[in-house]
Amino acid sequence: MSGVNATHNPALAGWVDGSQAGSDFPIQNLPLGIFATPGEPQRPGIAIGH
Repeated sequence: MSGVNATHNPALAGWVDGSQAGSDFPIQNLPLGIFATPGEPQRPGIAIGH
């Protein structure tokens, strides 16, 4: 496994409100979850934005 790379740079910012540096979930720490809509299978996703 390699060491820290450019994706760990705390100055990186997302384009979606709520994923900016200083938020609870910056681009380096996005909340993963499992989502499903009626009649569809469950699938992984990331909850960002408002």
